[in-house]
Amino acid sequence: MHRAQAVATGVLSAHGAQAANTVALTAAEARTFANALVQDARDGIYSAAFSVCEAVQGLDRQVFTWSTVKLYYSVFYLARASLSLSRVGLIYVKQTPYTWVAAPGSTPKKSSGTTHKAALAAFAVHRASSPLLSQLIGATDPFDWLVSLREAVNYRLPKFSEPDVPDHFKFVARFGVRRLLSEYLADDSHQYTFDPDHAMLAFPVATLRETMAQLRTVTGAGLSLSDCSVIGGQCFDRQGPIAEMRKLLSRP
Repeated sequence: MHRAQAVATGVLSAHGAQAANTVALTAAEARTFANALVQDARDGIYSAAFSVCEAVQGLDRQVFTWSTVKLYYSVFYLARASLSLSRVGLIYVKQTPYTWVAAPGSTPKKSSGTTHKAALAAFAVHRASSPLLSQLIGATDPFDWLVSLREAVNYRLPKFSEPDVPDHFKFVARFGVRRLLSEYLADDSHQYTFDPDHAMLAFPVATLRETMAQLRTVTGAGLSLSDCSVIGGQCFDRQGPIAEMRKLLSRP
């Protein structure tokens, strides 16, 4: 269970059968909730970075189908982590999703859909000024574009594409994941983030960069040394480790 969910459940339980949307956080509860959200955000960033590294390994071996899924999941984890760093918790009350801002007097707001859709919709509301929402990928909202590719892999394709290269990874297959990952990690101007030829890897990397910057703004630090060590050991191709990933996660 997420730490913030445990805090929220405890607060709601203390109010008995009262409707969730009528329960307001006290100042002390808001502080506890906010602290739990920061811890959850660190965990989400770790899971996202790990997923990106697994996708990098897969792409190096020309495993495109599961790399698509892992990169989508990395963005979902990061969207939820970014919300947490913005003091917005995504919680469940009797299987119904709610968002709850960690502020005194705040009450839960009912959401709809799955956890994934609720998280991405909440990001669009609470992180509306994010550069990640500043452009379309092709003619499609970036999150919708990623969801479509992930759902095609999970639900619509009767057979994995391998050994054929899907369109969204043709540039990776042509130039190699090491070269492109290094370029995406250094892409301050979003040259690649919204380009359909690059976005399946570039958008998750840009999302990781932004969320790491948000973490450092909120906490003054990156991930722990132990987490960076684990992830650094997972980000590699046949030529060896890709050091830029570990630097992104650990630098102050």
